[in-house]
Amino acid sequence: SLLIALTLWATSILIILFVEIFAIDDGMGRMNTVFKFYLQAWVMLGLSSAYFLWHLLYVENFAAKSKKLWITWISILACLVVATTSYAVPAINARVEQRFVKTGWTLDGTAYMRDAVHTDQNGEIRLYDDLEAIRWIQKNIDGAPILLEGVTPEYRWGARISAYTGLPTVIGWEWHETLRKCGLDPCHAVRQRVRAVEQIYSTTDPSEAMELLNSYHVSYIYVGKLEELYYPKEGLEKLVRMVGTRTLSIVYQNDAVTLYRVSNRH
Repeated sequence: SLLIALTLWATSILIILFVEIFAIDDGMGRMNTVFKFYLQAWVMLGLSSAYFLWHLLYVENFAAKSKKLWITWISILACLVVATTSYAVPAINARVEQRFVKTGWTLDGTAYMRDAVHTDQNGEIRLYDDLEAIRWIQKNIDGAPILLEGVTPEYRWGARISAYTGLPTVIGWEWHETLRKCGLDPCHAVRQRVRAVEQIYSTTDPSEAMELLNSYHVSYIYVGKLEELYYPKEGLEKLVRMVGTRTLSIVYQNDAVTLYRVSNRH
């Protein structure tokens, strides 16, 4: 057991030293390298440290051998623990202040959506309408069918349905998708998907929309307040006209959201 703990500790130290010297050249500096390797290093350090603490207390009986040394050691350890955990208090308060609305203590990651309003550059979006649709999707759609939703610049309300339901979508945040798939180089595949989403929502030609929907195997089309703010009214009305023509059907609606199903797929 001691050998396993020492191996975990030594491996962690080597990882931390390694990424101080070497990093993947992906245009993001050391950020991605540190994130990906430090996570594993800290987990292994935590596991090995817990074992070492138990070993000192109960196996070596450190406290009985030297009381002065024990008091000194435990004092240093206490100072280190306080120093490393003190960050959490101001950090939590700072993050709470940045929330849309205050929700109190909860493990529900959607709690803020009950009362929050997102102010986009194109207008305001009441998040509760999306929350109702998200809950319906979670309860009523099985498997992993592809869902189409609007594309926005990064760090806005785009890709919110796929994020909260786990369903795949045609494209998420463009810059993040580009970094994951293409590094810093222009990515034709990502741009092609962004243009396809824009075209499906914007075109007034049902045949063109269906051709693109079929090419990306889309099963559901989501139209909420965000899509209304980002795409022309004529393009969204085309979807309404397609209902009942053996192409689209409406499976869910609330005050601000309509969810269409592509008829030839589930």
